[in-house]
Amino acid sequence: MRAETKEKWMIGFWPTRVTPEDEKYYFQSGNLNKYLAYNLVSDLDRKPIKGKCNAGVYASALSYGGYRPDQLVVKVLRQVLIRDRIDDKAYGEAMALKLAGLYVTSGKEVLTRRNCFGFMLSTSRPAIIMKKVEGMPVVKTSTWIRANNATRNKMVNDIKKRIKVQLMDLALSHRILYNDFNFGNIHVVLDNNGTLKEAKLLDYGYPGLIAIDPTTKKEVLEDYFERRWAWGWPRYKEN
Repeated sequence: MRAETKEKWMIGFWPTRVTPEDEKYYFQSGNLNKYLAYNLVSDLDRKPIKGKCNAGVYASALSYGGYRPDQLVVKVLRQVLIRDRIDDKAYGEAMALKLAGLYVTSGKEVLTRRNCFGFMLSTSRPAIIMKKVEGMPVVKTSTWIRANNATRNKMVNDIKKRIKVQLMDLALSHRILYNDFNFGNIHVVLDNNGTLKEAKLLDYGYPGLIAIDPTTKKEVLEDYFERRWAWGWPRYKEN
């Protein structure tokens, strides 16, 4: 369910521009190497979290800004910086995390190696420290694993209601469409009875965000959400 700019009201991948103010605010915290503990693994397949646009998502080794290490994660983006030029995709992720209330700070991961002539060379990538989204994908919870199809359909519907509120707020308030709400990008927290307490979006990176025309009506966005959700989260057949 990656982002696709097919609807006429979709302008393109977000952000459409980065301002000088954005450049002065983000990626100004210098070398973040000391915050990198270990590469986290996916809840879905237990493989290290890496992707086309990220070079790794790490547990934090240290506290930052009043947050404990266990409340933070550090994401290193794939782009190798040339003349310290950070691309719009990296700015977009940091900016979106701030809108979502998850942004903490951003800087760089600095990699040093010795070349074949014995000289030390340094390269760097953008890195973002963000708040950890608690929970796990619903399909990995014990409640889901034990549930029949009717219960699973109810769980999905409850999650859908929570996620729709978050998505519509982002779309209507900031004209940004979150378009990557698959199993792995939604974390849930259940109570001891298996009832949904919280469902939150995570991973605000490229290409999951789309800039939308400011005249796009709420009804159009709701219709699109319903269609995309049905495609990615189909109902289970009930006996």
